[in-house]
This record gives sequence, structure tokens and C-alpha cells, in this order.
Amino acid sequence: MSFQDLGVRADIVAALQRGRAIAFMYRKLGEEPTTRTVEPWGVVVRSGNSYLVGHDVDRDAVRSFRISRIAGTVKVTSRECTVTPDGDLRALVVDSDDGAEMTAHLR
Repeated sequence: MSFQDLGVRADIVAALQRGRAIAFMYRKLGEEPTTRTVEPWGVVVRSGNSYLVGHDVDRDAVRSFRISRIAGTVKVTSRECTVTPDGDLRALVVDSDDGAEMTAHLR
């Protein structure tokens, strides 16, 4: 894990503790980075990689993001988190690889 990954994880934890959404640049393989706004639920380690799991505000869907693909810094926003996870976060990362549907409940 790189020093940047550790900083990103610290920013995610700060947002979790404050109940706030985060904004960051995310780069998918072979694509230009795009801005994402996410209500974070937690960090999961799978196969040696760390993933942010949460509600993607812009896509109104559950998503997982490989932390090593987050470009630059993470900004904690003033937006309060409004969606909570339904189920085990580790299972959400596994399901996201399968293309399976994931659900979340509004509180």
C-alpha cells in the first residue's frame, strides 16, 4: 500500500466519523479520471487490494472503488450521508465483480 493510499484511507475514515460524503477523482482502467461523489460505508480489503464501498451519489447506485485508482486527494463534503448499506460490505465488493445487483436502504 502506498503513502497516498494511506492518506486516502484516513480521509475516508474522517468522512465516516463525521457522516459526510466525499468527492474524488477516480480513474478506471483505460479511461480518463472522472469526479465521483460517494457516501462512504467503509473500506474492504480483498485479494490484497483496498476498496471504498458506498453509495455513488451521481449514479444513485452502490459502488466499490479500488483505492489505488483514486487520483489526488479526497475532499470531505458538507453533504450528509443518507443511504445505509444492506448487508456485508465484503459481499458487496465480491458482487460488484460479478455484475450482480446490489441494494441499499434509505434511512
